[in-house]
Amino acid sequence: AISAVAISPDGHAVYVGSVGGCMARLDTRKGLQPLDRFKGAAGSIRSISVHPSLPLVACAGLDRCLRIYHTRSTDLYERVYLKQRLTA
Repeated sequence: AISAVAISPDGHAVYVGSVGGCMARLDTRKGLQPLDRFKGAAGSIRSISVHPSLPLVACAGLDRCLRIYHTRSTDLYERVYLKQRLTA
């Protein structure tokens, strides 16, 4: 099941996160065809945010980690452990 959604600034891609910890980029010009998968999340993804000008996307999940990925290469750029549990 989908738990988080974000749209790229140009509107050509949708980023979706699932309760299983998967995050993917879907192409809006090709009927939401999956383009890339982002690996590393261990729990349900609760929020996704796309940077307005840089090729970066961030996600936070129930595993208490904030992950930042490059949108073009899907490589993990940074991982930060968040000490406080998510409440919203």
